Amino acid sequence: MPGATAAVCRARHGVHNDASEFFPISSALPELEEEFTIPSVPDKIELKGSRRLVAIGDVHGDMSKLRRSLHIAGVLDPGSSRDNPRWSGGDTVCVQCGDVLDRGDQELDCWRLLADLARQAESEGGTFAFLLGNHEAMNFEGMFHYAWADANDDFEREIGSSLDEALGTDKWREPYDGNLPARWAALEPGGIFAKPLLSKMKVAMVVGRTLLVHGGITRPHLGYYGGIEAMNTTSQKWIMEQQDIREELESFAPGGKPYIDAQSRANVISRSMPKCLGGSSPLWIRLYSHPSDSQPRNPVAQGMLGEDYTHTA
Repeated sequence: MPGATAAVCRARHGVHNDASEFFPISSALPELEEEFTIPSVPDKIELKGSRRLVAIGDVHGDMSKLRRSLHIAGVLDPGSSRDNPRWSGGDTVCVQCGDVLDRGDQELDCWRLLADLARQAESEGGTFAFLLGNHEAMNFEGMFHYAWADANDDFEREIGSSLDEALGTDKWREPYDGNLPARWAALEPGGIFAKPLLSKMKVAMVVGRTLLVHGGITRPHLGYYGGIEAMNTTSQKWIMEQQDIREELESFAPGGKPYIDAQSRANVISRSMPKCLGGSSPLWIRLYSHPSDSQPRNPVAQGMLGEDYTHTA
């Protein structure tokens, strides 16, 4: 890996430039990147004939419930093993609606299963699409207070230790200032999972006449953010390019200290985050689900439930 070797050499000889220059961690683990790659899918998909749409909600690192949901949906062959899952959905469109992360201890295993099925679905005429949830957004910013210890151990074992070995140093950890560096290196904008996985996840999408989103969407959302396509393009660009973040983050300080503390790093990412991923965005609003399992209390939300957004999205 010539780029990584040269980067490490510069660090060892005390040449302190931008962290992304001497620790190109986003491309340091190509085999892992391949394993978590999902196909790109369009923002709008037509449903013709008997083609089905299946939506699956929050996963939160729970492998057993994820597999049960996929079995019930008819897209995971119940006879297939955990090590060799098989897509059984034919041309079904399956949409996972966000929040694979946090509150569970098998996040990476869940992503591995979902990515595998998504690639199989594409090859067999089906579609497996993924939406961003508010917990993915929190992890972008290094907000890990909902992450479970066993899940963090998986990130350290599969990603942290592998980066140490691939780069020949553990100094890549310093910019994360002790805030779960393996997890943050994987999930931050421009990180290890940016290209294969996170940038291909959507804020919202339309399948047939169904608009799918993690939290909720309103007509003002569509106007303010420029529609679904604009939201998805903006999100993808930010996750992939990370330009605003790279311009603001300072270079390493001499003496081997982090060039920025974890809270400041999180603040930089938060300030650059597109509004379509922020606190009042479709990832976060709960107008339609408060209170749960009944008509929304908010009278505006009650009216919005009867509106058709698919032709303006």
